Amino acid sequence: MLSQSLNHKDAVPIRVALRDPGLQDLLVSDVTLSRTILEVAVVDTQNETLLDSDPVRLGAISPQYPNFRSLVMARSWYEKLRAVLVGKQFYQLEQGLGINGKRVLSVRFIIDPALVRREINPALRKMAVDVLSLVVLAACLLFLLMISLLGFRS
Repeated sequence: MLSQSLNHKDAVPIRVALRDPGLQDLLVSDVTLSRTILEVAVVDTQNETLLDSDPVRLGAISPQYPNFRSLVMARSWYEKLRAVLVGKQFYQLEQGLGINGKRVLSVRFIIDPALVRREINPALRKMAVDVLSLVVLAACLLFLLMISLLGFRS
């Protein structure tokens, strides 16, 4: 929708094209439907917010957050789990948009680990129960093995 709006209004400056109420509605509905994205912003090369899922932020300088991709791809499972379970820092995914290889805009998705935590909690609980079950099973097998070895010696 963003590309369509910009392409259809090529005679209009980008800032004006981004004021399309349909774009604002789309961002708000996407963020509302998403369970892990806190905010979506379109920023210029100076990080000025030109379009945002939160209209109050229009014109404000958008802060830079750590790259979510690097958290997911480069860190250990412990760091990932820690970031999701106790992290209080936001992360971002960013996609640049440009003309002739020159970046003009960026679409920035702001991710709150607390929202991710809410989504993965059921899976983490099931995994914890599975691990606990395996530990109990291993302890029982070890106990039976010890009893059979002691019984064999008698």
